Order: sequence, then C-alpha cells, then structure tokens
Amino acid sequence: MLEPPPQAPRQRIPKDGAGPRGRPDCYYTSRVLNSTFRYVKFVKKLRALEDEQRKGDENKLKELKDKQYSDFFIRCDRRSLINDVARRVDLCMQSYQQDLKEKRKRLADLLSVEEEANIRKVVEQAQAGTDALWQDKKDRLAYLLAKRQKEHEERYKDTPLLVINNYK
Repeated sequence: MLEPPPQAPRQRIPKDGAGPRGRPDCYYTSRVLNSTFRYVKFVKKLRALEDEQRKGDENKLKELKDKQYSDFFIRCDRRSLINDVARRVDLCMQSYQQDLKEKRKRLADLLSVEEEANIRKVVEQAQAGTDALWQDKKDRLAYLLAKRQKEHEERYKDTPLLVINNYK
C-alpha cells in the first residue's frame, strides 16, 4: 500500500490576540468549533455586543453633538444677554452723566447765588462796620470833649471867666 504523503505540520493557533472580529479576543483552539452550536451562539453574542457598542458609540456621538449645539446656543444667548446688559449699562451711564451735569450746573447756580448773598452781607457788614467805627470815633471824641470840658470846668471853676461863659 501506498503511504499517504507526509502532511505539513499544522500552524500553531495563538491563544490570545486579535480575534475573529478584529478585536482583542481569545481564540478557541478547537478545530470543530466552526460547526458547533456553541460557536454560532458565541458569534451571535459577539455580534450583539458589537452592535451594542456601535449603538452606544453612535448615541454618545449624538449626545456630544447635541451638547455642543446646546452649548453653542446657550453661549449665543449668554452673549446676547451680555450685549443687552452692556447696552443698558451704557445707556444708564449716559443718563447718569447727563444728570450729573445738570446737578453740577444747578449746584454751581446755587453756589453763585449764595456767594453773591455772602458778598452782599460782607459788604454790608463792612459798611456797617465803618459806620459803627465812625460812630465809635464820634462817640469817643464827644466823650473826650465832655471829659476835657469837665476837667476844664473843675480846673477853672474858681475863676470868674467861667461864670461869664455860663451866662452867655
């Protein structure tokens, strides 16, 4: 009988590494695995896991896009709110500056009127003071004249000239 030709040695099957679906997975070393019910079940489970992961990735991507969109619109809303607030602040500052100008003008007018009144008072006091000074000088002069007259009368009361003066 003829001997069968020598067969090439079989390749060693790795125990781990990239699996049949391209992901790191564990190889089964059984050669009959392809034809078993367990293998079909295993492949279905793998495909279901892959589908779940793919759907999860898609959902995550959708959620990320939705979050980016909502963040963008929230930012836009925030920007418009900030711009509105800035515009209102500018308008308020303008009206505040106008009010300040009006109040300063009013205050300057009031101060000028008060200053005029004070100047009038000072002038009147100065005039009254000069009048009072003049009156004080006249009173002092009259007092001194009266005193001198009295001293003169007392000094010369014994002389007959004084008597003659009194009879005039």
